[in-house]
Amino acid sequence: MYWRETMVRDEHDVLCSAPDLIVEILSPSENKRRREPKLDDYAHISVPEVWYVSPEAAGVEIRLLRDGKYEIDKIVAEGTIEPARFPGVRINAVEIWPE
Repeated sequence: MYWRETMVRDEHDVLCSAPDLIVEILSPSENKRRREPKLDDYAHISVPEVWYVSPEAAGVEIRLLRDGKYEIDKIVAEGTIEPARFPGVRINAVEIWPE
């Protein structure tokens, strides 16, 4: 997700800025070994926030970029999730999971 106001495009209209938030839905085959290289790539382009949504665990792992590395900020299974870079956006965690 991007803030339109901060998006940077080159002379060919190719998007050149990093997203403000990446949300990944984890498949059952996804594991830490497969996620770590992607996190390194995201950190390299300075994506400030990454969410891992786990249907199996019915939870959202929120990671924030701090000093060039991602740290787990919190894991949310219920309550409200608020993206750090999108003030006013609130997601009720229990509404993510279909009944």
